[in-house]
Amino acid sequence: WALSHRKHHLNHNHLENDYSHQWFIREERENLHPLIKASHFTRNLQLPILYFVYLLTGIPDGGHVLFYGRMWEGHSFKEKANAALSVVVSATTACALWSSMGTSDFTVVCMVPWLVMSFWLFMVTYLQ
Repeated sequence: WALSHRKHHLNHNHLENDYSHQWFIREERENLHPLIKASHFTRNLQLPILYFVYLLTGIPDGGHVLFYGRMWEGHSFKEKANAALSVVVSATTACALWSSMGTSDFTVVCMVPWLVMSFWLFMVTYLQ
């Protein structure tokens, strides 16, 4: 988290070097890759899940769960191993909570606030 957060703020709102949002010039949107165009046109429908997609798939600049892409270039195996340990601890904690709370309580206590946070983070990034 610390690595991606630092890089996120390092080049925030830069057209080409931003690690958190795929910026483009409006007049050039017809030249974008078809998947990026489709994503742009359906972005309002994606708001509840965009942060989840960003974390899992690493779009646009590298994964937070699977360590690939520009964000991880030049980082040592030890740094990637520490990040993997963090992912395992987080996933284990979520699974343990889900198992002990049940699906309905886990949804209310963990997933609904997470969806609200995801929406908030995306909007903060998008509106800056």
